[in-house]
Amino acid sequence: MVASAGPSEDQGLEEFARDMVITRIGEGVHRTGRIDPEALARTVDVLQRYCRRAQALHAERIRVSATAAVREASNRDELEAVVRTHAGSELEVISGEREAGLSFLGATHGLDAPAPFLVLDIGGGSTEFAVGTERPDASVSTPMGSVRLTERLIRTDPPSEDDLAAVRKEVQDIMNGVEASVPVRTAGTLVAVAGTPTTIQAISLGLSFYDPEAIHRSWLSLPEAERVLEALAAMTIDERSAIPVMAPGRADVIVAGAVILVEVMRRFGFERALVSETDILDGLALELLATL
Repeated sequence: MVASAGPSEDQGLEEFARDMVITRIGEGVHRTGRIDPEALARTVDVLQRYCRRAQALHAERIRVSATAAVREASNRDELEAVVRTHAGSELEVISGEREAGLSFLGATHGLDAPAPFLVLDIGGGSTEFAVGTERPDASVSTPMGSVRLTERLIRTDPPSEDDLAAVRKEVQDIMNGVEASVPVRTAGTLVAVAGTPTTIQAISLGLSFYDPEAIHRSWLSLPEAERVLEALAAMTIDERSAIPVMAPGRADVIVAGAVILVEVMRRFGFERALVSETDILDGLALELLATL
């Protein structure tokens, strides 16, 4: 993401570019405790391209941050060295609590919806929950993500009923801890961010191409989320990959991510979720903007 201050103080960010490439840096980290060499190479390649583009757009500051997978990796110093070389800055490895707060900031900035907000950020290695109005009053980062659950629990293609039941049980067990630490049921609006909910909404809307403007801050009902989950779970990875709005690298993990979304909506009584295209990237940019 490349952005600058908006034209007025209350308009936040003016965005010039936003790209998304799934590099799967967390592939296998939960098993080995290390970033896989191929995953690191993929990530470095994208990082180099992003830095060149940011420099071409005359970015004054380049900020590179990492979340769950890198937090857990014993060899994260290898990525830190690459960031230092190409971005000219230090890699920020964000704690789970701070990740939740930044996602909350990015997702709720300028949001006109019933408060308090519950921001749900479904990642590859972790999922964050944050509740608050102007800022998070409580938050928690959980060790469930679309990549982690897929690697651990989904054995067949398409996933079997046993696979799906195992994912649901894992999510439900983790949500027991979420409910004990975060007042999720006080929220007036569930705001769902990251690639799982935006892709599910794109499928629900029947989009022939990925259109962020159609998706951003649109409502996804629980029955629609359940319908899309059921359809995706019945497909093979190749069939999911052929869906026009499915980003490369997401087809094999979208089912586990969809289970997280549906189970959260069911468990905490949300009949619909507000799907947001703004997320932790926007939170990082807004935080940086406030320091300039």
